[in-house]
Amino acid sequence: MEARSARTPYQRLHSLESTWASRRTVPAISDASAPTGSVSECQRDGGAKFSAAAAERGASDSPFSSRPSTQAPDSSKSENHRFTRRQRITRGADLQSIAREGKRLRTASLDVRVVVTSRRQTRIGFVVPKHRHSAVRRNRLKRTLRELARLTVLTTLRATKAGSSMDIVMRTLPAAYMASFGALRAEVESLSARLLRLNETSSRQTNTEDVSGPSSTQ
Repeated sequence: MEARSARTPYQRLHSLESTWASRRTVPAISDASAPTGSVSECQRDGGAKFSAAAAERGASDSPFSSRPSTQAPDSSKSENHRFTRRQRITRGADLQSIAREGKRLRTASLDVRVVVTSRRQTRIGFVVPKHRHSAVRRNRLKRTLRELARLTVLTTLRATKAGSSMDIVMRTLPAAYMASFGALRAEVESLSARLLRLNETSSRQTNTEDVSGPSSTQ
């Protein structure tokens, strides 16, 4: 007891520092320094998200970072399936003129008139009488014909190399209300083939006239 109490204050301070130093070299983690559940949860939720967001933001800000570029959609493919306002015949005077002067093509459900023109693009108009049906059924039938014409007629005529275009007016007959979608599609596909032949024939005739020229008179 007397020897222990005989140590100077400097010796007691040195002994305390040695004790803390020896504890820091122990590889095991004490209960006091072990991470609590709340701390680990905070690091797992907040710290991980923050570090991931910071890394992503840093990568995007870096001038050397590269991301795979998104290819632009092929405009040529989308152009082949468009049905713009300029391709629609809506004026009553134009519809009447084409119905009066156009070549007649007929299917089981459609009465079609066609005029070959020198326009840059083909135009299509629709005349859908009610035929004692409701306006709802008429509008539904008109939308169906417009979609079939867009996917079939316009696509077929755009694919041709003929230089001329067409003004087409489709008038529905009473049988169109009773036809199924498959039947209407088959009729429009058959009509597209006939329109294509007519367009190519008209284009060949025009080219022949241009090559021969006007006949000279003596």
